[in-house]
Amino acid sequence: MKRIASIGIITAVFLVGCSSKNEPKMATSVTQMMHENVVGWENYKDDTDKDGVPNYLDKCPYTPKGVKVYKNGCPLDSDWDGIPNYLDKCPYTPIGIKVYKNGCPLDSDWDGVPNYLDKCPNTPKGVKVDK
Repeated sequence: MKRIASIGIITAVFLVGCSSKNEPKMATSVTQMMHENVVGWENYKDDTDKDGVPNYLDKCPYTPKGVKVYKNGCPLDSDWDGIPNYLDKCPYTPIGIKVYKNGCPLDSDWDGVPNYLDKCPNTPKGVKVDK
């Protein structure tokens, strides 16, 4: 709530005299701005992607509907690999491990064992491997 109030006061300083009645007035609060119809302030609560984060705070304004987000509006990424949880096929990859675009760890020899766990990283294609 403090953030909205401070933004309202800052905005009020820049919008001095902007009202629907052509009378010079200074809006002093968010509530007054809404009631006085200060130009441009009517959309401050818009949330285009419906993630619960208003557009003016949303760093990821086109998050798909229903995706859980952080306070900044960006989708959750539990393992911090750069792939949001809703797209991540391997959501619990250890931090710092390089991943493919689907969020799964790299496996250069395609033997089913990720590089960071692979004791034999150059296994020929088709050779059976153990854990």
